[in-house]
Amino acid sequence: LYLGKGLAKDWVSSGKPVGIERAPTRWGRVSFHLAAQPEAKRVVAKVELERPGSPRELYVKLRTHERLRKATVNGRPAKLGGPHKDMVIFETGGEKHFEIVGEYA
Repeated sequence: LYLGKGLAKDWVSSGKPVGIERAPTRWGRVSFHLAAQPEAKRVVAKVELERPGSPRELYVKLRTHERLRKATVNGRPAKLGGPHKDMVIFETGGEKHFEIVGEYA
């Protein structure tokens, strides 16, 4: 499941939160929130799945104007991918709540 892919970078970089509650997907309802914290030089996303482990993988695009240097998911190191290295890609395992933090310089 891809999240945040179509968000405008200006929306996210503004520091104002953007999100959606209980959006219907083929894996059940999903909530997603994203906001930059410019003073802390990071962007934080929160994802809540209806069922643990469904979908198997998440692709969360952290749409900022800044280049990300690292990311974590629930406090654990995560892989940055995509052509701009601003997408956090991870397996959901048996979890259904996720906090994704991207840090930039």
